[in-house]
Amino acid sequence: MPMQPWFPDAKLGIFIHYGIYAVGGAAESWSFYTGEMTHEQYMKQLDGFTASHYDPDAWAELFARVGARYAVLTARHHDGVALWDTDHRNLDVVRDTPAGRDLVTGFVDALRARDLKVGLYYSHSDWKHPDYASQRHPGPIIVPPNEYSHAEPGKEDPAAWARYLAYRDGQVGELVERFRPDVLWFDGEWERTEEQWRMGELAELILSGNPDTI
Repeated sequence: MPMQPWFPDAKLGIFIHYGIYAVGGAAESWSFYTGEMTHEQYMKQLDGFTASHYDPDAWAELFARVGARYAVLTARHHDGVALWDTDHRNLDVVRDTPAGRDLVTGFVDALRARDLKVGLYYSHSDWKHPDYASQRHPGPIIVPPNEYSHAEPGKEDPAAWARYLAYRDGQVGELVERFRPDVLWFDGEWERTEEQWRMGELAELILSGNPDTI
């Protein structure tokens, strides 16, 4: 991604983790991955996520007041729950929670109303997607794998992995097209190689949609 001249001068940016884990105060995604709570307990938070106190205008006002130049919101973390109205869906807050609305749009609009740059976080990994655990990293694995992240040895499924990448690319394409973020902040890349992720193709997709994205 190209470096834009505003970024080195920005100095201060705000990073926000927000999602269904706000319901029970659990660690985002990792709490079920590491066994701090069961997967069922974690996903049950979908039922209680109303976002009734979600106030991106108040956030943006605070960010501007403290001198931040940009902010980043977790559009989708490793738990697979998208905070916008996605057409490439696995889980999203619009259809699968009582919140019933797109939360990314409000965040983007609030920042831009105050001349702040917009950042969106997106995790390559989706531990809830049925096609995700269909590949294995061929080298040393940084985080111990489990059923949510890696296929068992000899049980890789290339067709399922191709479907997963189409889903990932579809969601990233949506974020670029709908919101034109100034920054895309990716995570979860350690679970596969650059080649498995098709990073080159993803970069081309992003820059073709918005060449100014960092």
